[in-house]
Order: sequence, then C-alpha cells, then structure tokens
Amino acid sequence: MATTDESKRRVRRTAIGATLLLTAGLGVAIGSNPFPATQRPASPQLAALTAREKALVQRAAVVNAKSARQWRTYRVQLAARQRQIKAVTLANARVGAQSPAGASSGGGSTASGVSYVAAAPVASTKTS
Repeated sequence: MATTDESKRRVRRTAIGATLLLTAGLGVAIGSNPFPATQRPASPQLAALTAREKALVQRAAVVNAKSARQWRTYRVQLAARQRQIKAVTLANARVGAQSPAGASSGGGSTASGVSYVAAAPVASTKTS
C-alpha cells in the first residue's frame, strides 16, 4: 500500500507541475501577441476627430502662451503700482509727522491727519 500512496502523490505532483508550466507557457504566448490585429482603414469620422484634436491642441498652446504673457505684464504693472502706492503712503506719513498736531485747519484732527468739516450743501432741491 505504501507504494500506491507514493505513486498517487507523484502523479498529483506531476499534474500540478504540468498545470503550472502550461499556465505560464500560455501566459507568455498570449503576452507576446502572436496574432496581431489586422489594420483596418481609419474611418473618416476618426480622421476628422484626430485633425480637430490636433488643431485644438495647437490653439490651446497659442492661447496659453498669450495668457502667460498678459499675466506677466499684469504682475509687472501691479508691482509698479504697489511701489507707487507705498511711496505715496510713505510721503504722506512723512508730511503728517512733520506738521504740528494743532496746525491742521477745519477743526478736529484725527491720528491719521484726516479732518472732517461740516459744510453747507452745494445744491438744494425745492419741492413744487
């Protein structure tokens, strides 16, 4: 009986090994694509879509380049404007620091140097 069990195990091992080998061989054979697909003529719709995609990609590149140029110009102009604002703010701060606190005309002075004056209305409306 011992030889029968050994022979059954040997047969099972051989069957399992053959199955694994066959599976690996089929995987390699299928992966190497032995039967390439035949080339079918491209449809006119596919050709038109491909041409449109190419044109859109080129147009997008032009638009992106133009947008980048405009953005660069805007950033340069914004930086210049911010420098102007900073210069005016500093000049105003210097003028406010040089003038005496009580010398401002028009009444009450605030810490920022702005004063509010109550004036007569410029125009009046009459009812009929």
